[in-house]
Amino acid sequence: MPFNFWCGGCERHIAHGVRFNAEKSQNGEYLGLPIWAFRMKCPSCSQIIVLRTDPQHGDYTVVEGGRRKIERVDADAAASLGMTEGTDGEKMSNPFFRLEHGLGDARKLQESIPKLRELQRQNEEIWKDDYGTSRMLRKRFREEKKLLKEEDKKSKHSVPMRLLPERLEDVSMARNTFSGEEQLQRRIAKRTKELEKESIFKK
Repeated sequence: MPFNFWCGGCERHIAHGVRFNAEKSQNGEYLGLPIWAFRMKCPSCSQIIVLRTDPQHGDYTVVEGGRRKIERVDADAAASLGMTEGTDGEKMSNPFFRLEHGLGDARKLQESIPKLRELQRQNEEIWKDDYGTSRMLRKRFREEKKLLKEEDKKSKHSVPMRLLPERLEDVSMARNTFSGEEQLQRRIAKRTKELEKESIFKK
């Protein structure tokens, strides 16, 4: 029930928000908006109650079966209590509020259609050659995966820092350094053997 209601058969008060299994049917149009009629029975006396939407005023009207309870609230008091705007839940439960904002959303959608079409065109341009694009992506993925494996391998055997790319002069310097050390070791080993063969009494 969209409002507080008095049954015309038994004078029972039906509170706002009570749910009914109503029969819904279209009963005309207003500026292209359908007007819906809801037919239901009073739970106490089986009195037939018929309500109809009023798109012009964003409300419901009673067709038959009872009368709407008139509730008057002082405007200043309602404003001080925050009753004029209503909560988000109450707004979204109002079908006319949803319809009004639904039209606003539809307008925004129409405005965004050119951008969506441009994005779709760009996407189709990128994926025009499915095989080529897929091949390029796979190649890029393999290269990135290879780099990650190399960095992970280096981090396990060295200090946690990013290494600079290898240069030819660095390789040459390292070879010369190790080569010099090897020659020195060989000379020391050779001299040691010579000293071992010599007599300690040699003058």
